[in-house]
Amino acid sequence: MARPAEFDREIVLREAMAVFWRQGYNSTSIKDIVDATEIQSGSIYWAFGNKQKLFLEVIEHYCCDIQKIIDSTLKTSGSPLGRIKNFFQGLAQHTLNNEDKNGCLLVNTLLEVSEQNQEIRDSVRRMFEHIEAELCLVIAESQICGEIADNRKPQILAKLFVTLIYGLRIYGKGHHDRQALGDIVEEFMAAIGTNIK
Repeated sequence: MARPAEFDREIVLREAMAVFWRQGYNSTSIKDIVDATEIQSGSIYWAFGNKQKLFLEVIEHYCCDIQKIIDSTLKTSGSPLGRIKNFFQGLAQHTLNNEDKNGCLLVNTLLEVSEQNQEIRDSVRRMFEHIEAELCLVIAESQICGEIADNRKPQILAKLFVTLIYGLRIYGKGHHDRQALGDIVEEFMAAIGTNIK
C-alpha cells in the first residue's frame, strides 16, 4: 500500500540512504527510491526537488550519524589520545554495523561522483574538513598532555588521521573483520604516540 503524501521525512531519508548506499548515486533512479519508500514519485519531487537534492539531504542525514560519533568520543573528557582512539573505534564499529558491507557512504561518493558534480563533492568535502578540524583540536590537547610529541604539526597529523579514515572505510568494505579493524587502529595509535618523533 502506498504511503500518503504526508510522511515521516527521517524514515524516508533512511530508506533512500539504504538504496544510495547499496547502489551508488549514479546507479540509483527515482523509481528505485519509489520502490524502497512506497511513496509516489510526485510526492518525492514535491518534498525533495530532484534526485540530487534528495541525495544531498541523505548525505546531511548520514553526517549527523558521524557527528554523533564525534560528540560521544572526541568531545568527552579524559586522555585526548584515548579520545581519538575511541573515535576511530567508533568509526570501525559504524563500518561493521552496516550489514550490507557497503563501506562508507561519504568515501564511496567521493570515489564515484565525478568532478562535474561539484555540489555533491563539496558536501562530502565539508564533512571531512569538519572531522579534520575536530581532530586537530584534540591533537593539540594531546601535545599539551605530552601524549604526542610537540614538534609535530597538528594540522598535518589531522590530515594523516583523515587518511586513516579513508583507509579504514575502504578496508572495512572489503574485509568485514572486527579484529583486523581493531588491530589497525591499535597499531596506528601506537605509532602516533610519543615513541615516534
